[in-house]
Amino acid sequence: MTRRSLTHKDLVRWFLILPTQLVFVLCMLTFLVSDLYLTLHCEVRHIERINQLLARDVASSHAPLHQRQIENLLQLFPEIENAAFFATPANVAIPKSNNRAHPLAILFNDYMSFNQPVVLSSSHDQTQAQQVYGYVNTTLNLTRIRQQWLHNIWLPCLVMLVLDGLLMWYILRLAKRMTEHLPAIEKISKQVLADKPVDLSRYASLQEDSSALLIERTLLHSLHRQARLQAELQQLKTDTQTLKQQQLAQMQQFSSFQNLLTHEFKNAIGHVNTGLELLQSHYLTEEQQDAVNVIGMSIQTVDSKLDQIIQLIRIERGQTGVDLAYFNPNQLLEEVIANYQPFAEQKGLTLTLKTYHADYRLEGDAGKITTIVSSFVDNAIKFTEQGKVLVSSQLQHFEHRIRWTLQIQDTGVGITQKHIDQLFDPFFEAEPAPIVLHHPYSNALFLVKKLADLIGASIEVSSELGQGTTVIVSMVLLDWQNRDERKLLQGFQLALWLSDHPYNLAANYLIGLGAQVAVYEQPHNLLDQLLQQPFDALLICPSIDFEQANALLSQLRRQQTNRRILVIYYYHKLTARQIELLQINGIDHLQAISTDVSNAELRQLAQHLASYLL
Repeated sequence: MTRRSLTHKDLVRWFLILPTQLVFVLCMLTFLVSDLYLTLHCEVRHIERINQLLARDVASSHAPLHQRQIENLLQLFPEIENAAFFATPANVAIPKSNNRAHPLAILFNDYMSFNQPVVLSSSHDQTQAQQVYGYVNTTLNLTRIRQQWLHNIWLPCLVMLVLDGLLMWYILRLAKRMTEHLPAIEKISKQVLADKPVDLSRYASLQEDSSALLIERTLLHSLHRQARLQAELQQLKTDTQTLKQQQLAQMQQFSSFQNLLTHEFKNAIGHVNTGLELLQSHYLTEEQQDAVNVIGMSIQTVDSKLDQIIQLIRIERGQTGVDLAYFNPNQLLEEVIANYQPFAEQKGLTLTLKTYHADYRLEGDAGKITTIVSSFVDNAIKFTEQGKVLVSSQLQHFEHRIRWTLQIQDTGVGITQKHIDQLFDPFFEAEPAPIVLHHPYSNALFLVKKLADLIGASIEVSSELGQGTTVIVSMVLLDWQNRDERKLLQGFQLALWLSDHPYNLAANYLIGLGAQVAVYEQPHNLLDQLLQQPFDALLICPSIDFEQANALLSQLRRQQTNRRILVIYYYHKLTARQIELLQINGIDHLQAISTDVSNAELRQLAQHLASYLL
């Protein structure tokens, strides 16, 4: 049940008109009753005194009232209805006087009689007892007095009623002026309480200057201000949308220009490389060979800078995301050290890895982490002429996450604090040095900072000029051991047939999902193991061509007797005829995958595999 709110009519009716009229009526009734009572009471007292005078006159004259006296009395006092003398027997004692009239009798009786005893006493004998000679009776007509009072009071009452009407008219006019905007404000209030937009243009009569109440003017001022702010906000939204569209159009134009420019640069670099290859095939003198080598190194430098610019553009556009997958931090660091070990030995440096934790599995973007670590190791080797480069790794365990801290320390030339603040500026170098491209994973430091920000890693650099530099990379990663995904393929034995090294990552990924994986590269060994070992599924990688896969599948299905192994072929491209032949030979599932498989696609393929096995 909803509670009814008071309207302006209720306010005027219950809090203005009724109380005012009620007070007026009570005051009028009190005045009239009191005035009537006082008038009647005065007449009663007056007649009592007249009655006493008549009694004394009769007692002094020892004669009753004459008719002439009565007529004169009635003529002088019309409110007296009758006056008479009544004689009494002798020797009657004087009664106690009790002529006081009750107020209700005065107000409501029609007549009131007054009896005054006539007492005779001897002037010679003071001891003689007083005797009642008779009574003088006077009858007062109260109705006639009330009529006279009403005749005298009606004009003042009429004047008071007229004044009351004028006062009420003035009060109602003032109340109407004060409440004329309340109906519109009530509608606005209901819209505000219902969280609906208020259109003040529909209430043209509402003006702040015409409002009588301060609270009403305040409300109107707030509503007008809100309307202005909403209009300004809408205008800002429109302007923002226009600016976004203009910015998007400019970005599209700039993106097209960047793509065209990088494409032209890449084509030019490709043409130069083709020309250098042609020169390498001819006989060149030693000076010419040196010139060709310098040109080749310069082209590699330009190509590297261009790749970095392209990568920076992709990061700025948001086209580079975080590709989460499980990885082994020890294995990742060992691969980085193995890649850079020949270059360190070439400069006579000692490149060492120290891990202060056991073998573990983490979840993160292994590709970007490899780029970050490789770039700092590459930079340390480049600016270190003698001594060593030390890479250390530590893990700090939390409830469901692990903080991985990497430290790359070298004994190189070092850098001043001023240059440390500029270290991650685009293409900054404290001292220009010849650039040697050690590994494709290495990158410029400004790109390394962008990648670190992208995956949520922090970088701290401390250095002393001539003593070396220490870089600390810290990141918080998920603990793979606490993920339910690691049990996705638990209990299944899988055979993975591949002929290309990159697909070993798929084997590691399947192991991380809990499966037991055996990797095979030769088809004859694989066929024997499939017939002897209780494998649940055979996964054929895209590196195995159609003829080999079809031949092995045909032999496997012919020689299987006790149980059937699930066979899945992952391919890049197959014709309709090839798919038909594989189905004839008993393939269970065919799965098309992209050439460069991302971690997200790997997770999706693993879920499909789990659904097949289950």
